[in-house]
Order: sequence, then structure tokens, then C-alpha cells
Amino acid sequence: MVQNHLMRALLSRLVNAGIAGQSPHDTKHIRLANQISLLAMALALLAFTDPRIWGTRSLEVISITAVFVYAAVPLLASHGWHRLARIWLCVGSLAWIGADGVLMGADTEQHLFLIAVATAAWFLTPRRDRWMAAVVAVLCGAAMLAIDVYTPARMALRGAALPFETADKLTLYVVLQALAYYSVTQTARAEDELSLEQAKSETLLLNVLPRRIAELLKRDQGSIAERFDSATVLFADIVNFTQLSERTTATEVVQMLDQIFSRFDALADQHGLEKIKTIGDAYMVVGGVPEARADHASAVAKMSLDMLRVLRELEGPAFASLSLRIGIHSGPVVAGVIGKRKFAFDLWGDTVNTASRMESHGQPDRVHVSEATFELLKGQFTFEERGPTQIKGKGTLNTWFLSAPT
Repeated sequence: MVQNHLMRALLSRLVNAGIAGQSPHDTKHIRLANQISLLAMALALLAFTDPRIWGTRSLEVISITAVFVYAAVPLLASHGWHRLARIWLCVGSLAWIGADGVLMGADTEQHLFLIAVATAAWFLTPRRDRWMAAVVAVLCGAAMLAIDVYTPARMALRGAALPFETADKLTLYVVLQALAYYSVTQTARAEDELSLEQAKSETLLLNVLPRRIAELLKRDQGSIAERFDSATVLFADIVNFTQLSERTTATEVVQMLDQIFSRFDALADQHGLEKIKTIGDAYMVVGGVPEARADHASAVAKMSLDMLRVLRELEGPAFASLSLRIGIHSGPVVAGVIGKRKFAFDLWGDTVNTASRMESHGQPDRVHVSEATFELLKGQFTFEERGPTQIKGKGTLNTWFLSAPT
């Protein structure tokens, strides 16, 4: 049992030699080269059971040499010399089988193994090194043809004419190489298309979830929930948009929201904040989640002022009638992913509720902040004290209007 486990572990280590840090496309070529080298090494050792080799010193030396040649392939790969490992494997195989074919005679058909060498070369080499496979195919074809025809015994019997059986072998060889080339090119095309679709899926996923959360979901982490002791939440609502949408076509409503929110999304990226969601004509963003940062309140405050500016810069009579009401509050939040289908990254906690209340009890074209946010920002921004304000569900709170950076 222990010996079997150790043997499997050793084989796994040899097969995976040199794959660390490699791309998935390169990894498959490295593994295949290692696997072929191990199989060929076993065949070289198995050759000693052939009685035709016993007592023939040259064949014994060639077989022993082949064992060491193939053993070197995983060693070269482990040092990162992957191209050299492939060249070593192909050239070594060509030399071993070619020498066997010459010494043992064409009638043994040993040289036909060159077909396998040439075919394997197409699958061993990545796209950037496909020229190498073509060179190996030409060399193997030439060696096979030379051994099959131009050996003294066969020349004496058949003369210089190409025998029919050799022509058949050559035809088979060319057909197999053409099929191998077609296979690898079609596989590469399919991989390109798959990579393109994966990139599209990745982009869509990152439009829904933060990168770190997306990575956790891809690793199947199950339920994802985290507590953040200090974060800043912003809610923004477009004032008068409901009335405007009643006298505007559906297409125009969507186009207007897209223009506004697309600019807000760009601001969130610019300030390193996380957009949580839009609800109708409302916009929610957070600082300090999912990556904690000490300046989350400052970053959100700067974005809020930029949001007011961006809305004023939009041209058109419809935009001129709109204004923005913004509320901000800082405190602990719980963040996580809910749902199995159409899942979303969201926030929970009293901080979220208070930020929403700051927005709903604010004023158009002003940024309404709680006392907790004011304490984090005082000295960095100028404020207008609003004083005690009756907030629904919260009672009387001291609040401020954010004016500008100091």
C-alpha cells in the first residue's frame, strides 16, 4: 500500500514537472511531453526483453542511451527549459528509432515508429513552436523513407525504383501528418473561441460582483458574508425624475438613466469605490468594502461632490430640470452575496438604513451627512451645520451639509 502510494506520488511529480506558473495552454503541452518521455523510457527498458538485442553491443548501448535521454525530459522541464525539453524528446526519439531501424534492418519495420514520433510532435508543441513540429515531420519522413528503401539488402533486391509498399507507407505518413496538423489547428481555434467566451463571462461577472468576491464564488466558497467595522455608504436619488418619466418615452427614460449612471460608475472606479446597485432612479455606492481602506469616508465625500458636478454638466433641457439628493453615513456593515440565481452583492445593517435616511431627509443638490461621517471628515472638508433634524425611524440627529474640500 505504501509502495503504491509512493509510486503514484513519484509519477505525479514527474508528469507535472515544470508546470508551476505556466498558462493552461502551456501546461497541457508540458504534461504531454513528460508523459510521452516516461512511456518511451519504459519502452526503451522493455526493449531489453527482445532477444534480437542480446549480444548486439550497439543495440544495447542505443537502448541504454535512450533511457537516459527520456529521463532528462522531466528534468529539463523542471528547470523551465520547456522548448529544449521538446526538442530533446523529438530529436532523441528520431535518433533512437532511426538507429534501431538501420541496425536491425528495414524488414523488422522498427523505423515505422517514426510515424508516431512525427505525429506526436504536432501535439507536443504549442502554436508558437509549430514550425518545430513541421521540421520534425520532414526529418522523420525522410528518415523513414531512407531506411525503407535505401538499405543495401533492399537496394540489391529491388533496385532504385520506389516499391509499392513503400509508396503506401509514405502515403499513410502524409495523411497522418495532415490529420494531425488539422487536429491541432482546429483545437487551437476552439481554445481561442473558448478563451474569448470566458473573457466575456469574466467581464459580465465583474460588472455584477467585486473581483475578490467573484474569485471566491468561482472557488465555490458557498455562502459569502463579511463584517466591516468601518465603511461609508452613499445613497443618491434623482429629484423630479419620476415626474419627467411620466411625459417621456420609455426609450428616452432608459437612455437618460444610462447617461447619468454610466458617469457615476466611472466616478466610482476613479475614486476606488464599489457600486452596490441602482434601484429605479436611486444609486448606491460604498467605500471600504470589500477592500478595507482608511480613507473610505473621504473617497465617498469626493465622489458625492463629483456626482453633483457631473449631473450639472449634462446637456439638454430634460437634464436641466433634474437635481440630485445625496445622503452619506459611516459605520459597520455586513456585506455578502445573496441568491443562487441572479445573485447580487449587497450590504446590510443600521449603517445602510441611516445612509438611506440621510438621503431621503436631505435637500436637492446637496450632500447630507450624519454626525459619524462628519467626525471622520472634519478638517478635510467644509460643512454647513444643519442642526438637530428629525429623522424617520431614528429620532432627532445632528446632521451637516457637505460643501467642499478644505
